Amino acid sequence: MKVLRSLDEAKKENIKACALTIGSFDGVHRGHAFLLQRLHEISPKAPQVVITFDPHPAEVLSQRPFPRLFSMLDQEEMFAAAGVDYLYFLPFTAQVAELSAEDFAKTFIFDLFRPEQILVGYDFAFGKGRKGDFPLLQKLAESFHCSVHQASAFKIQGLVVSSSRVREAVKKGAMDEAIELLGRPFYLQGEVMQGRKLGRTIGIPTANLKTHNLQIMPNLGVYFCKVNVVGAGDSKDYFALTNVGTNPTVTEDLSVKVETYILDFDQDLYGQTIKVEFYQKIREEMKFESLEVLKKHIQNDIAWARQFIAQNSLSTP
Repeated sequence: MKVLRSLDEAKKENIKACALTIGSFDGVHRGHAFLLQRLHEISPKAPQVVITFDPHPAEVLSQRPFPRLFSMLDQEEMFAAAGVDYLYFLPFTAQVAELSAEDFAKTFIFDLFRPEQILVGYDFAFGKGRKGDFPLLQKLAESFHCSVHQASAFKIQGLVVSSSRVREAVKKGAMDEAIELLGRPFYLQGEVMQGRKLGRTIGIPTANLKTHNLQIMPNLGVYFCKVNVVGAGDSKDYFALTNVGTNPTVTEDLSVKVETYILDFDQDLYGQTIKVEFYQKIREEMKFESLEVLKKHIQNDIAWARQFIAQNSLSTP
């Protein structure tokens, strides 16, 4: 898959007669996977093109940081795995946001890629004020000899799968729901940084994750997770417990931290990148009267995790 990050790069590729879809694709969830599958079914032999945005349009329109589910690198990996040939990160600016639906479609779709087939989602809208819709895109496509299709909404148990639903599930700590909607676990990924090392003093050392400040964070609490040391030679996963919270027992600092205790693991991870996948929330974060009481509760969490692993016959690669 080739990644295009500017209008000039896209023009140089001189892509023609392609099958194209466009959207924000935050999280690349099961609804997006359904859309990509339909695109391939409509035109299996044509180059597959995906147009998405950097930054997210909501960030430009609201002039506030927008918490993505995952990074753009995640989008690249997911689209490549889905067989996409070209991924265009359209630089979304205030000027682009002011383009009429007609000018937007002509500039960034028809003149740029000359598609033979276009597939859009059930709620697709484009152009200034989102005034462009599916019927207008169909009308504009006629002069370019292009067919435009609209996918139906992908539903689970009668409810539409959407990025906003995934975000809400993550925010409330409903990781089973997030997994069902995403088709994979929600995760945080980042570098392990130096912490206060209080975990070592009670015999429960944790890896402190440096997270991206624009990524959505799970609801505060303790979670059953899997951890992968990204780039490690063995690519082995480990079961873990992760606390997302402010550590109220030991500090009055209200900044949210992500601290992971990895079961049956004793290697130094400082400076390495780890991926923490969230599977189930165990309990809320709590303030305890002492470090000793905190230690007992963490030991109970560890015992719960080991019992959960045994009862469900879980294993790691």
